[in-house]
Amino acid sequence: MEQPHSNQEWQTMNQIMLSRFNRISITRVGIIWLTLLPVFAPSTGLHSQVVRTRKISESGLRRLANKVVLPEFPQDAIRARKAGVAVAALDIDERGVVVKVETLEAPSPSIGAALSRALSHWSFTPPMAEGAPMKMQGKLTFYFLFRDGRPVVLNPDEAPFVGCQGSFCR
Repeated sequence: MEQPHSNQEWQTMNQIMLSRFNRISITRVGIIWLTLLPVFAPSTGLHSQVVRTRKISESGLRRLANKVVLPEFPQDAIRARKAGVAVAALDIDERGVVVKVETLEAPSPSIGAALSRALSHWSFTPPMAEGAPMKMQGKLTFYFLFRDGRPVVLNPDEAPFVGCQGSFCR
């Protein structure tokens, strides 16, 4: 079906759509109408208000990062010798600002909180779709480890292979 390009064509499409669904309850028409709106209304300005969200891989998020703040290893976790993997899910708006951080996994609550604090300061270059920036979602992983007795926080590409032995360890 050809997409309408003027307000008059849009109004005609509106009348046709409503006449086709005149036996369906208003609730159902509303649901169908909202579902079809982005398809039939690209020239009305309503289409431009639909902001898409793209799921981005971890490596993709790291490449798109403009500002990176590494999490600090919390003192209570150091004293308790808490070490391990910490993973967080991020929601990023169309300006590249982190709007939500959810800790999915952490060896201790304080490590989870440190991860959340650090990631809330990150910023990104959002991907573009049809000339408009997109929202993003993704996950980031950090390794809170002890190397030679000292606490370190590493990105995945810096961390040793889990369970490494002999010459395969970095």
